[in-house]
Amino acid sequence: MTRILLDVDGVVADFTKGVEDATNHKFSKEDLKVWDILDKLDPEKKEHALEVLTEPEFWRNLPIIDGAQEVVNSWDSLGHDITWVTSPWVSCESWESARRDWLDMHFGLGTKGHHYIPTSSKGKIVGDVFIDDKPKNVTEWMAAHPQGKAFIFDAPHNQSFHGAPRFTWKRARDLV
Repeated sequence: MTRILLDVDGVVADFTKGVEDATNHKFSKEDLKVWDILDKLDPEKKEHALEVLTEPEFWRNLPIIDGAQEVVNSWDSLGHDITWVTSPWVSCESWESARRDWLDMHFGLGTKGHHYIPTSSKGKIVGDVFIDDKPKNVTEWMAAHPQGKAFIFDAPHNQSFHGAPRFTWKRARDLV
């Protein structure tokens, strides 16, 4: 059995689309090349976005990234150990319960035996495979677990990172 560590925002949950919907702002392709898309909002929209991000409903209603459910369900059926490793949004007091609700709704967190670890120290979590969209997290995890296999989830903001193989749900679906 392979223990697969999966990030949530930007990997299975479409944080960018959630922010676009909440602010009624469509990010340009150029905007998406930076990690912190909130910096691409004008000050008034950024303030509104930061307020919205304190609400648990924002986190409960994030859209799912196409292909994620299908592939994760196939990994489940093959008996792999799925562990969700996600960084908390500290300004949202109910973030953890909202994140659990979201994972349960889309991936059956409570019924499929998945593990859930909210942490900003992802490099400390042991697994066989690690998938994240933030280069810093991938680099730290690889340094701590050289025997494991890390992937960078392909996104516009991480195109200059070449320290790990790229991962997409489409490629994974084609392999499955």
